Amino acid sequence: MKAIRNYKELNKDFESASRAIQGKAEALIKLKAYTPGINSLKETIFLKQFKSSWSTSITCRIACKYETEKKETEILKLNSDKKFNNYNWKSKSLIDRKHLSCQTKTTRD
Repeated sequence: MKAIRNYKELNKDFESASRAIQGKAEALIKLKAYTPGINSLKETIFLKQFKSSWSTSITCRIACKYETEKKETEILKLNSDKKFNNYNWKSKSLIDRKHLSCQTKTTRD
């Protein structure tokens, strides 16, 4: 949850920064300072592209972590089920052997 909260905060920071730079670019262009305005627009585009690739990377990492934890949980559950089944088979085979030995004793008598 903390990672998601941090992600959302950083995402807001990226949006705020790109809006501020875009506003600066628009103001520079209105003042007929075209070169600095265009450079600011390029900076805005770069920042948006970086944010997009960064968001994709973070999303992939979160999804990968989720899938890994899910698989680890499944493995633990399967292992515990396997141990339980092995225990049941052992106890069942002991009961069967005792039952067989009792039957053999009764047939001998």
